[in-house]
Amino acid sequence: MVREPQSLGRKSYRPALNFARELRWVDAAKRDQLLSNDDMVQRVLDQLLALLERLNQGKIPRYEY
Repeated sequence: MVREPQSLGRKSYRPALNFARELRWVDAAKRDQLLSNDDMVQRVLDQLLALLERLNQGKIPRYEY
């Protein structure tokens, strides 16, 4: 590793089963809400796009290798 990576934030999710024994996801910050796989994919993509937007706005430093 050339340098220690900069921490930009952290989101935690854990798998859970609903009453019908279907796989759902629970956001560590909002434990009362079960998320479907589609909801989880949407959240991850939204987080990635927000991170790219911050990079493009110069709020996150670019590193040249």
